[in-house]
Amino acid sequence: MIIKGNDNTVNLGTIILRYSNILGMSGLKLIIGQLPGLGAGVSRVANNCRVDIGNRVVINGVTLYLQEDKSNVSIGEDSQLSWGIDIWCTDAHTITNLKGEPINFAQSIEIGKHVWVGKDVKIGKNTKIPDNSIVGWGSIVTKVFNEPNIILAGIPAKIVKRGINWDRRCINKYLLE
Repeated sequence: MIIKGNDNTVNLGTIILRYSNILGMSGLKLIIGQLPGLGAGVSRVANNCRVDIGNRVVINGVTLYLQEDKSNVSIGEDSQLSWGIDIWCTDAHTITNLKGEPINFAQSIEIGKHVWVGKDVKIGKNTKIPDNSIVGWGSIVTKVFNEPNIILAGIPAKIVKRGINWDRRCINKYLLE
């Protein structure tokens, strides 16, 4: 793990690092629980940002973009994130009104507990994915969802199924137990 910047705080549980680069400015708080695996990059970190990753989270290929000061990303325990995922806590550039005042401030991204995020998903600023949910392959999440146990899919993501849950085991192994 490579961490660059000043006044950063890193609290690590027991983890297996596949490849992780964190390019920070200052004041990054990176809190990682007990992880079976972490293959993530955190890129373009502004000042006083925070990343919380809960216990038993599997991350295969995720890049986090925290370009605005005080940006926060939270990934709840027992979640699973596939490959090619981009989490953007920013628009990367400033959008202003006609008076020149910025109007596109970032706040946070919250991924709940026991969430499965499929391959090539993009998650934008100021979003929430609720507990026990799934985000389908190639979806783009751009808003807050509060209802748990849903499948989100599409561009932009919308609820396509309710009343679901998921298990890490493939269906053949699941049916054997």
